[in-house]
Amino acid sequence: MHWSPPFGVVIRHVQGVFTAPPTSGTAITARGQPLRLLGPHTFILAKSTGSPCVVLSYTYSVQERGVIPEPAQERAMPTVQAVLDATIQMLEDGGEAAVRLDEVLRVSGISRGSLYHHFGSREGLIEAARLAQFTRSVNKDIGVLRQAILDSHSKDALRKRLRLITEAVGSIGRKHQRLFRISILASAYGRPTLERALGDEQKLVTDQISDLVSQSQERGWVRTDVNPRAVASFIQAYSLGRVLVDIDPDRASDDDWFKVVSVAVEHLLFGN
Repeated sequence: MHWSPPFGVVIRHVQGVFTAPPTSGTAITARGQPLRLLGPHTFILAKSTGSPCVVLSYTYSVQERGVIPEPAQERAMPTVQAVLDATIQMLEDGGEAAVRLDEVLRVSGISRGSLYHHFGSREGLIEAARLAQFTRSVNKDIGVLRQAILDSHSKDALRKRLRLITEAVGSIGRKHQRLFRISILASAYGRPTLERALGDEQKLVTDQISDLVSQSQERGWVRTDVNPRAVASFIQAYSLGRVLVDIDPDRASDDDWFKVVSVAVEHLLFGN
């Protein structure tokens, strides 16, 4: 692989710029917090159309703002991940009532002291797991949209790919994913720390989609008289808002829904 500086490494809410390929152990400072890259990591490689830089979007989480802890030592990260994985599985199997600390300890193999050291309490653990659930869910969708734009070499190609994505995202087969995401957002009610953390994550999601819209505008493929961030918010709104159709016993068919959304999206993005 050929590397050309600079490199932008995005780790959830934080990013650092390097003049050489980043390696495990590289120290960075983000938002005043010292961080160290842990590895190896799975990443998504993408060339920016606006500059020659290469963007590496790491899928391994490093969390700030005190919701998911940032281990001081590399050996702590697998511990945190094991606890989160166990908790997320319990949440998905039986909701928050199913999260029992004794079972989390048994499945993850860590001590009670270590769990409280990293998460503070059962409530802190649930908040961290909820945020991790949200992040994993939205990252999959963003990856699909990003790839569609990167793989498109013309306006018509982009139009066709977006039609396929719109049809897939709005299908009744994704009802579970939509309800799942709604349940995560609802879990922030009465939890200001989690609400702020989800807000930070949502901002990051909208930032990424907005950037993709801007890139398409710069290429002359998408109309430029609409605000990229507003477009990004609209795309997410109609996708998640489909949940209202899902729970309607007399709902419109997938074909009818797709036709309406396609008309709206075509006009919004392409002006026709």
